Amino acid sequence: MRHAGTHQVYTETRIENPKEIIFEFLMNNFRLEKAVSFVDFSRFTGLSHEVLLEASTAAIENALVKINKNSLELTQTGKRFLNDTLLSYMSNAEDRPRLEPG
Repeated sequence: MRHAGTHQVYTETRIENPKEIIFEFLMNNFRLEKAVSFVDFSRFTGLSHEVLLEASTAAIENALVKINKNSLELTQTGKRFLNDTLLSYMSNAEDRPRLEPG
């Protein structure tokens, strides 16, 4: 609301929370069902791929994503439950959903 009623234009949104950066990047890539290259992740986010792997723990444990040599990729289950997959990156470790095998 800082710019309301003024002639100033708000042209940029800056995300500084690494968890939100990871979420936004994955949302854009996974919605295209595209594997996430570790090189691209680091280049576009400024974060190391180790940060991505650490954030992916719950998704990996629930077989929503898999790690390849140079990328992170959705599994068939991850594609089917894409919203849950993405939300697992926003949750705190203790709040992360655990999918039961069905």
